[in-house]
Order: sequence, then structure tokens, then C-alpha cells
Amino acid sequence: MGIQICISTGRVCQLINLGLLLITKFVESYLYLGLVMDTIVGTAFFRAPHVFSVRGGFVFCEGEIAFIRECFPLVTDCFISIACKGGELSIKQSDKHYVLEAGEVFDNLPGREIYDAFSSIGSFTGYMLVISKDAFHSVVGNRMYPIKKTIESSPKRHLTPQMFDLLEQCFKTCTSVIELGMHDCASSVENIIRGTMIGAYSMQNICQGLNIDSRVVRMIEMIDKNCDFSLPIEYYAELIRVSPRHLSRMMKEQMGTSFSTYVRNKVLSTAKELLLNSSLSVKAISVKLGFSEMSNFSRLFKKETGHTPTEYRRMGR
Repeated sequence: MGIQICISTGRVCQLINLGLLLITKFVESYLYLGLVMDTIVGTAFFRAPHVFSVRGGFVFCEGEIAFIRECFPLVTDCFISIACKGGELSIKQSDKHYVLEAGEVFDNLPGREIYDAFSSIGSFTGYMLVISKDAFHSVVGNRMYPIKKTIESSPKRHLTPQMFDLLEQCFKTCTSVIELGMHDCASSVENIIRGTMIGAYSMQNICQGLNIDSRVVRMIEMIDKNCDFSLPIEYYAELIRVSPRHLSRMMKEQMGTSFSTYVRNKVLSTAKELLLNSSLSVKAISVKLGFSEMSNFSRLFKKETGHTPTEYRRMGR
């Protein structure tokens, strides 16, 4: 009997230890989520059944989202995007009042105050993405100026069914990456969001909402397609049939950046993606991006990122 009691007690101890371990892991997970959320968002201004976060600066939530009105007015150093799938959401920003309905998206830039957000009819269901300021800058890259201008002029947009499906797929893919704990999770999520945002804010869509000359749009599209560091502005000016000086001035005025800066940032962004997502050698990548000497590519890359291409690839894998 004494032996039986001893074995039983041992099993009880094992169960207690297992229970304590599970509780500890749950608390650690909860504290981690809270820490990341607090770091990225600054304050928990919403409740949702499904919330995912990444240390790289991203918070996703989906389902029935309830906003805590006591937290408003809200100013956060984050980019916030809210997509409505069902119900309605009233959002007050500055002196304007927006009503978000199914198929619509509301984007709020970092530092822009939201005075209030509440469900006006029934419960609000949809998706919300919160991106830290640094991560947002990394995601949009060269598109920062036109995207910012587009959102400032009209923060609420109606998406086509195809675009909304793409948005949903973006959320599902990102949350799957997070749940599976894939290697370099933050970089993977950033690439997925970048692709979605570039689709949502294509230069053609931006051009429709802003006074951007079609010749500037055409040049940007060619730069993005070629991604060749060696091609000067004269090359594009000749194709578009406008003087290089005039094209350079238009780009600076309408895009908020110079030709050389835009090309450099585009080349660096593509280089990072190729280093992380392809098996091409550093030399092959430098040739692909228009560098006659690999040393010139490596020098520029290290100057802008603080790391050599090889070091950057090793850190991301």
C-alpha cells in the first residue's frame, strides 16, 4: 500500500509540474504578446478574438473587433489599417467623420490622431493591421511620399472584390507564418505586406488620386521593372520624350524624392529580397542590378545598410 501511495503521489507531482509548466508557458506567451503589443501599439485600444504579433513591428487582428472608447482620442506612432467585412464602423479623424462599410478600408498614418472609433450598427467584423513607424517605412520604401499623399487626401477607400480577397489572403498567409514560427518571420511578413500594399497603392491608382504627371508615373514603372543602377535619367527621358532636367524636376516636386535616390532605394530593396529569397551569388545579383563591378555594389550596400551583402544574407537565414 505504501508503494502504491508513493507511485500515486509521484504521478500527482508530475501532473502538478506539468500543469505549472503549461501555466508558465501560457503566462510567458501572454506577457510576450503584451510586451510586443505595448511596444508596437503603445496602448491596447481594441479587443479581438484573434490577435497575432511579430517583434519586427506588426500586429494583426481579425474577427469581431471592439474598440475601447476610453482610449480615444488616440495618437500612436504607428500605421493603422482597418478593413471592414461586416457591420459598420464610425471613425472620427480631425474634423471629419467616416463610416466604414463592408468592402472598405480606412488607413491612418503614424502620428495622426483618431478622435473616436465605434461600431454604429451591430458588431464590427473585419481585419486590422498595426505597423510600427520603422516597419512601415521599410515596407513602403520609395512609395512613402505618394502613399502618404494619397492617404491624406482620402483615408477611406472602397476595394474591388478582387482587392479585398487579396487583403484577406495577405492576413491568412501572415498569420500562418506567425503560427508556424517560420524562420525569419518578421522578414517574411514584411515581404507579404509589401506586395499587398504595392498592389493596393499601385502607381496607376495613386496617379488617379493625386496630381502626378503621367510621364513621371511611366518613368517610375520603368525603373521598378528594370531595377538597373546603371541606367541614367537621360535613358528614361529619351524614351518618354522629355528633357532630363524637366523630368528630374517633376519627379522631385511630385514624388518628394530625386531620381538618384529613388533608383538607389529601389536597387537596395531588390538586392535585399534577392539575398534573402534566392540562391543567386552576390556577384550575380550585382550584375542583375546593373553594377559593372561587384565591389561597387558591395560598397554601396554596406554604406546604406551597415553590412556587406554576405553578412546580410547570413543574418537573414
